[in-house]
Amino acid sequence: MRDISFTESLIKLFVALPLVLLIAYSSLKLGNKYMKSMGKSKNLEVVETVQVYNKAAISIVRIMDEYFVLGVSENGIEPIRELSEAESKAIKKAGKSQEVGIAEHLGGFRRRWKAKGGNE
Repeated sequence: MRDISFTESLIKLFVALPLVLLIAYSSLKLGNKYMKSMGKSKNLEVVETVQVYNKAAISIVRIMDEYFVLGVSENGIEPIRELSEAESKAIKKAGKSQEVGIAEHLGGFRRRWKAKGGNE
């Protein structure tokens, strides 16, 4: 049986560890590139998502030429409302010019919702 010294083991570690890290890094980069190309679609796009709390979010989604506000949680996806033609145009315009927050997309949705008796 061969007796391996501590120094020899240390040298092997310093040679093998960077090699393993390089392989892991390149695998992640390649996988990320592949996954990004898989998620692209002409008919479906998540425009913006805002985390409401730990396991729930509100998303603006474009399906074909219509925009929807969706509630997303671990229990499923709930449609909140369809955006009007004017709001859809504002989103398209904002997407071409600059980054706009979801609150600006929704305009006075919260105010109108509260006026109808919605809970806060």
